[in-house]
Amino acid sequence: YIKHTLNILQCICKTCSRVLLSDVDRFTYLKRMRSPRTDVLAKAATFKKVIDKCKKSKACPHCHEANGTVKKITGAPTLKIVHERYKGRHMEEEFNNLTISLQNSMRKNNEINPSLRYAVEDLLPTRVLELFKR
Repeated sequence: YIKHTLNILQCICKTCSRVLLSDVDRFTYLKRMRSPRTDVLAKAATFKKVIDKCKKSKACPHCHEANGTVKKITGAPTLKIVHERYKGRHMEEEFNNLTISLQNSMRKNNEINPSLRYAVEDLLPTRVLELFKR
C-alpha cells in the first residue's frame, strides 16, 4: 500500500489536509469519478490526471501553505517518508523562514548551518494517519 499512500500524500496539503486542487477543478474531477457511465479505465485515467495536477501544485489553494514533494527514503532501517518542504526555487520564502527561526541555534552550534539545505519534514505514521483522518 505504500505506493497508494505516497500518491495520496502528494495530492493533499500537509497543513490543512485538503486536496491540492482549486474548487472548480475538484468538482469537475468529482463529477467524472462519480458518474455511473464512466468505465474503470476512464476513472483510472482521471485519477492519474488528478495526481499529475496535484504534484505540480506548489502551494495549497485553500490555506496557501507551501507543499513540496513526498518521497520514500531508501536505505533506512525502517520505512521513512519525508516531505521536502524547503527544497526548490519556489520554496525560498519557506527556507528563509526556517533559517530565521533557527538563527539562535546556528550561533551556538556551527554544525547546523551546512546541514540546513538538507532539511525535510518527517512524516511519521501517526502524522500521516492524522492527515488522512481530516
